[in-house]
Amino acid sequence: MLSENGIYAFLWIGSGVSPEWLQDIFGVSNLGQLNVEVITELPDQITTDASLRLKALLRGLRKERQRHMRVR
Repeated sequence: MLSENGIYAFLWIGSGVSPEWLQDIFGVSNLGQLNVEVITELPDQITTDASLRLKALLRGLRKERQRHMRVR
């Protein structure tokens, strides 16, 4: 789920997320491999269709806001 407040974009990832989605977005196969304390952007080097669509959605949200939202 993606939520935003104009300052941050919050990407909530549940424990039932598929390993394929995690691989497509973050390049990891399980939640334990994500260091959520340091992730503020989606990885640039990952260019899967899912990653590009999510990045495009975030770009669109950021264009509508006056501030650059960081991903949490």
